[in-house]
Amino acid sequence: MATKDRKFEHESLQDRESIGRYLAALQEGFATGKIELANADDTVSLSPNGLINLQIKVVQTRTESHLTIDVGWKRPSRKKKESGALKISGGKA
Repeated sequence: MATKDRKFEHESLQDRESIGRYLAALQEGFATGKIELANADDTVSLSPNGLINLQIKVVQTRTESHLTIDVGWKRPSRKKKESGALKISGGKA
């Protein structure tokens, strides 16, 4: 059975030091392979593994700068149930 799609979003205004603490927590999560995000409404647990795609984008205008960091990885597929040992026999010629 396929895992249900989930979406977690959070947006807030933070100071530079708070952003640094969030990024440090993410760094630790990538190092250990376990990241948990939570807010008042929802919690999501992630297990980054294998090769991870990293995409960084910067957009600067006269009045604003935006830095977008996007990371993604494949979730391990569930193992298929074993169907037992395979037996093949041929007819005699």
